[in-house]
Amino acid sequence: MSTHAEALRERVRRLRPAPASLPWRRTGTPSVGGLLAVGFGQNSDSLLAISHDGRGVFDCRKGGRVARDRGKLMTDADYDAIALTAAGIGPLEGQVVRVGGLTGGALPRTTHDDWSIEIVSPDWPEFTVILQPPGCSFIPSIQAERCVRLETLGAGEFRTAGFSSTGLSLVVATSADIDIWSRA
Repeated sequence: MSTHAEALRERVRRLRPAPASLPWRRTGTPSVGGLLAVGFGQNSDSLLAISHDGRGVFDCRKGGRVARDRGKLMTDADYDAIALTAAGIGPLEGQVVRVGGLTGGALPRTTHDDWSIEIVSPDWPEFTVILQPPGCSFIPSIQAERCVRLETLGAGEFRTAGFSSTGLSLVVATSADIDIWSRA
């Protein structure tokens, strides 16, 4: 391994976890066993979660679940793991939601006002999500002192992380739960 790569790994390891930086606040960490994928509704802070047991929708601004179709046998129309889409339920009814998770895909990693995240694995399979305020970057060390290693509460396998299209919600999803943050 190059000295640059080893130095970066050590910087990530030294970065202490924090709840988030202002204006972000944690709004919830719901358990979702067997989580496969998540995706945000169009121009929405409603998050669709797909698990082995069905679909659920979470209001990321408040952190709570607002819809569930537990135990329903899902078809390819409900969740297509290859096309990375899922049919919305509840407040997302009638929408086809792009998802990211176990079989691929991703959520946006940047907001319109330049908040961003880096997802790194210096000690794979463990992962670290770094929240970067506008004008900051942990990797090339541009004002890196303002970056925050998100304190994730879950213990599952990493699925995906990213922002809603509104830029007001941020999630980190694992196979067992979803850490949710929101801002005004």
